[in-house]
Amino acid sequence: MKANRDSVTTPIPAWLRPNSEGFTLEVHVQPGARRSEIVGMHGGRLKLAVRAAPTEGQANEAVMQLIAERLACRVSAVRIAAGKGSRDKRLQVDTVLHTADEMVSKLQPK
Repeated sequence: MKANRDSVTTPIPAWLRPNSEGFTLEVHVQPGARRSEIVGMHGGRLKLAVRAAPTEGQANEAVMQLIAERLACRVSAVRIAAGKGSRDKRLQVDTVLHTADEMVSKLQPK
């Protein structure tokens, strides 16, 4: 019997989890990079490079700005839920406007 491809869903990556407010993203941040961009994967997390230095919360602000730009949402919809002083962070994105597939698509490296 042939499988119906319409009933098969794409698996959600480990770095993305839906929740009641929107989505949780597990990211690894490289501060002080040449440019701010989504790089790829690092240890099961989405790797982000940001130009900002890791001082006085500048890199954290750059991370939230980068994610908001890629998702076309307000920066206030993105917050750091855990890991403010670490390279490994958990972000909360408060949006119900995107599906998991749309989130994955918008957060792919360019």
